[in-house]
Amino acid sequence: MMITKYVKILLIFMLSLLLVSCSILPSVEPKSDYVMQTEIVQILTAMVTPTAMTPGEELTALATTTADNLLEPTSEYLPMETPQETIIPTDEIGQLATSTPVEGFINTPAPLPLDGPISTSPTVASQPDVTPTAVPGDPVKDLGAPTWKDTFDSGDNWPMGVDEYVDLKTSSGSLMMTGRLMKNGWRLSNQQAVNFYLELTGKMAACKGSDNFGLIFRVPNATMADRGYLFGISCDGKYALRKWDIDKMSNIINWTAAPTILVGSNQVNRLGVMARGNELKLFVNGKLVNTVTDQSFGHGYFGLYIGPKETTFLTSNLEEISFWVLP
Repeated sequence: MMITKYVKILLIFMLSLLLVSCSILPSVEPKSDYVMQTEIVQILTAMVTPTAMTPGEELTALATTTADNLLEPTSEYLPMETPQETIIPTDEIGQLATSTPVEGFINTPAPLPLDGPISTSPTVASQPDVTPTAVPGDPVKDLGAPTWKDTFDSGDNWPMGVDEYVDLKTSSGSLMMTGRLMKNGWRLSNQQAVNFYLELTGKMAACKGSDNFGLIFRVPNATMADRGYLFGISCDGKYALRKWDIDKMSNIINWTAAPTILVGSNQVNRLGVMARGNELKLFVNGKLVNTVTDQSFGHGYFGLYIGPKETTFLTSNLEEISFWVLP
């Protein structure tokens, strides 16, 4: 009995000691779901993360990053320049259709842009009416008989008749070319050459100021007739060389005074062009007035033009045109 009593006392003591130990140790209670979620949020917040973005910003950033990865800064992906608008000037010369073309020779309408600005070179004083003759250095003195010559006794070599721009007809052994509008107009012959000397003899009837006439040459395509050179003289004693290229007219030589030009109405002048390769020599009344180099047109048809600027229905009376083929 005593043993049983002591055993009970020992068991009570050990149980008390155990209860005291449990009271000393920190209690560990199971965590609730809410507590667990809070701790997880705190841990994630403490981590280094990118700046938060709204859904729209995230999509923008993704698109930008993707585009940057696809388009590397190479020449293949350089931005293209915006093409400049091409402005076509108002027509100044129109190719001249004809009601009676030479057989196998057709002129087709094609516009020509405005002339370049007229030079302010001083006007040469009026001179007496004198028919020009050969002078020292005149090409016709050394070239011999021309390869082709037309004294305009008939219009067989030209598209004769009336159109919007020009009235072309023969009269008393000369060719009368009248501008029907205050624009330049021309007619092409049925002749063409590469290297040549070409000369026209003629005059303007009643003219003044910047009224002009002359030669058109090296027109590559007689059907389209939208390129070539124009060499002419004005009533007030100036000459010019212009280049026509489809929708652009440029001045190779602007209107420039030359004392060799006979000034005024009914003054007979000879205009000459010596074309050899890309060298163009310009003559007036047998005297060299200028030499230029231009390689735009190397061959083609030639013809006549009239340029009314101040006189309505300006008329040129043409006496002769000739050309010599050069080696």
